[in-house]
Amino acid sequence: MYDRLNTPRIFASDGAQIFPVEATYACGEIKTYLDSDKLKDSFEKCSSYKNLCRKAYFKQNNAGTTPYHLFGHKYDHWQSIYFCLAVESINASCLSDTYTRIVYEDNLPTHKRIDTVMSLSGTGRKNCLLNVSGEIKDGIPPDKSIDLLPKSDSKLCTYRANEPWALFTMLLLKYMTQAPMEPINMLAYGGNSPY
Repeated sequence: MYDRLNTPRIFASDGAQIFPVEATYACGEIKTYLDSDKLKDSFEKCSSYKNLCRKAYFKQNNAGTTPYHLFGHKYDHWQSIYFCLAVESINASCLSDTYTRIVYEDNLPTHKRIDTVMSLSGTGRKNCLLNVSGEIKDGIPPDKSIDLLPKSDSKLCTYRANEPWALFTMLLLKYMTQAPMEPINMLAYGGNSPY
């Protein structure tokens, strides 16, 4: 995801485009079917994206720069969001087990994880892995406790959403409203930048 009006392109040809990573807000996958093996593959892609070097920002001399509030912390620059959406999937509890095992084995901090996993399938069953803060009672999270992004005090929970992609969009908009385009030093992509 990027700002189509303001994002500089490094390369564009025949529909393929390459953008500076600093200009992207989020990245994700939409899969036809999601199982544990495909979730592992998504974690590898997430790691590749979130570990890209982000240093082509101009130094801001303005002390009044507003920090970004993501993953329960404040950051000077935007931190990437990564999601995995599926048309159909295995049971959300199985996906949750795989997700938890990968996070534990790789010791992934909150800002380096897949942020949200949702599936269209599962009418009447749990079809989402969401971040929830607070105590869940009778399978229902507290009001306003569901979040797209993990935080240090949130728990990954399986959840049944009647309209999972509408829920995803609503949760994503909370963050996209604070994602202004930062000036990017395109010379840094030339190879010999002092930045």
